[in-house]
Amino acid sequence: MTCPLCRSGTQTKMSLACVPENIKRVFVKHISSNVNADLLEFTPETFLADLRLRVDFIPFSADVREIVTLTSPCIAEADTEDVFRTHHSFRRQFNRTLKQLGPSACRFSLMHPLIATSLCSEDWDSDELREHQFTLPHDIAEVCCHMQHDILTINLQVNLHVLYSMCVSTVLQYMDDT
Repeated sequence: MTCPLCRSGTQTKMSLACVPENIKRVFVKHISSNVNADLLEFTPETFLADLRLRVDFIPFSADVREIVTLTSPCIAEADTEDVFRTHHSFRRQFNRTLKQLGPSACRFSLMHPLIATSLCSEDWDSDELREHQFTLPHDIAEVCCHMQHDILTINLQVNLHVLYSMCVSTVLQYMDDT
């Protein structure tokens, strides 16, 4: 927000939470009239908030056909730009659901609404996840799995240059198609 008199200040967007209650309605009306400008601007934090890690657990048993899919937001680690971890609710799901499945294989996928390319790992034996490391396709991420007390924790070192270029490619392809 900039000063209305001298126009100095930061060029970052002002959060709606910072607007006083008595002028919030007028402020919302003002910014909603300029929707196209908002679509063209984004911050890395907003962009990365849509990053998800999906893990599919495929049972080895022919009797069990259900594939358990767990999707978790990737949360940025403090003081790092490209290291993410999975959300804690993923751990609860792992404990509750997967103990009932028995032996299974798992496949990891990094997902973002602006990525059209499949970013899936190979299938891994679930028992091999303890201290397991691997790379996702296009070297987009180094994945490190830790299993402790039946809790799966996943850390991702994401190559943001590759991620951003894939998203730009998707947007350009969409623009060419329309």
